[in-house]
Amino acid sequence: MEEAEKEYKKISEKIDSRHKAMKASYAKIMADAQAIASRVCKTSIFELSKSFEKGIDDLRNRFGTPST
Repeated sequence: MEEAEKEYKKISEKIDSRHKAMKASYAKIMADAQAIASRVCKTSIFELSKSFEKGIDDLRNRFGTPST
């Protein structure tokens, strides 16, 4: 029985160790993903804004509407 308990403890420690490694890996992946998503959103929103401004200016020029 004592050997079974030792084996159980050894397996339990391995599982715990792998669980901690997976948790740390997941946290790093999520942090990287959030940083990338934030950077993409900021860049994309800025680019879309500039594109819309250009489109509006083109329409104003085409129809002779002064900008306000």
